[in-house]
Amino acid sequence: MKNKKEPIVLYDESGSREDMDIYLQRMEELEGYNRKASGLLVKICLYLVSLLIISLVLLKFLNDQ
Repeated sequence: MKNKKEPIVLYDESGSREDMDIYLQRMEELEGYNRKASGLLVKICLYLVSLLIISLVLLKFLNDQ
């Protein structure tokens, strides 16, 4: 098991600059996907919270009548 404090090695001595470029490009793609997924998660959570608030208000209103 790796120690979390060890630095990430982008490439070893046998690796080339092209390998590092491919790695960095893939990291950028994954960060883009992560941003999109995070945005979608936030939108879904906001929708569910607003739905919960509306449901609670309607439930209270209907119970008062």
